[in-house]
Amino acid sequence: MNEILSSLTDANKIKNKLFLIIGHDLKSPIANLDMFLQVIEQGYISVEESRQHISALRDSLNSTNILLSNLFSWAKSQMDAFIFKTEKIDLHSIIEDEIDRVRQISNSKKNKLISQVPKDTFLFAEKNQLSFIIRNLINNSIKFTEKGSITVSLSRTPKSITLRISDTGKGMDQETVQNLFQWKKIQSNLGKRGEKGTGFGLLVVKEFVDNHNGSIRVESMPGQGSTFLITFLVDS
Repeated sequence: MNEILSSLTDANKIKNKLFLIIGHDLKSPIANLDMFLQVIEQGYISVEESRQHISALRDSLNSTNILLSNLFSWAKSQMDAFIFKTEKIDLHSIIEDEIDRVRQISNSKKNKLISQVPKDTFLFAEKNQLSFIIRNLINNSIKFTEKGSITVSLSRTPKSITLRISDTGKGMDQETVQNLFQWKKIQSNLGKRGEKGTGFGLLVVKEFVDNHNGSIRVESMPGQGSTFLITFLVDS
């Protein structure tokens, strides 16, 4: 009985933390945008002066858009009507598509996006969840990297495929690495330009990797970048 009560208490804490994330990280950028437009509308700053703030505002709205996308994907996966159905996925094509999605924001931070995944590499997976995993890990690397590179590569054995998403960004200490995929220790870390993050996306990534009976681990050191390794089992 005590174990059940403890489990329910932990679930409520996670739920409350999630609602706090939604309430703060969605409302704050919208409020900032509204204030910014009011300042321009009322003539307190010129259009020329406002351009100095546009980049920071764009970063804020981009982070909000990512959070909304993550929340939608996670909520959809929790619905009773959701059917987890795998299909044969061309990894080369799906990675190229996801890189194209984020190329503009990566270029704005003077990062290079590199895919070393060969053509005709296939994996049976749930397409939307696989796209989510790749997109979030690339976005995460871009967030913590400036004037560097993000590289997607692949290795394989007869029984597995491992995707590696590596960056040359700020890196993490081991305590941060150990807490990345724990709902109870969800936390925000600022990107290279002060971009806000909630850590929520990585928790969903871990859940979606688990759905594929895969595994994810992280190699990182402060100042030396990070590498996320996602391993999927394949039929031999």
